[in-house]
Amino acid sequence: MSTIGKVFIVLNFILSAAFVGWALNTLATTEEYKKQLADAKTSQRQRLAEKQKEIDELRSREPDCRHQERRRSAQERDQYQVRRRPDEDPARRAQALERPRCRAR
Repeated sequence: MSTIGKVFIVLNFILSAAFVGWALNTLATTEEYKKQLADAKTSQRQRLAEKQKEIDELRSREPDCRHQERRRSAQERDQYQVRRRPDEDPARRAQALERPRCRAR
C-alpha cells in the first residue's frame, strides 16, 4: 500500500471519530433541550392555571363591586336631588336617604 493510501486511511479514521464525537454531543444536547422544554411547559401550565384561577376569582367579585358602585351612585344622586328640592317635606327627604336601593341577597 502506498503512503498516500495510508494517510487517507488515517485521515478517514480521524474524521469518522470526530463525526461520532459530534453526533454524541448533539444527541446529548438534544435530550437536555427536550428535558428543559418539558420542564418549561410544565411550569407554564402551572402559571397559566394560577392566573386563570386568579381571573375567575376577580370575575366572581366583579358583580359585587359593580353592585356597590351602583348603590353608591344612587345614594349620591338621591342626596343631590334632596338638596335641590328644599321645599319638600323633611320626613320624606330622610326616608329617601334611608331607603335601600337593591334587594338583599
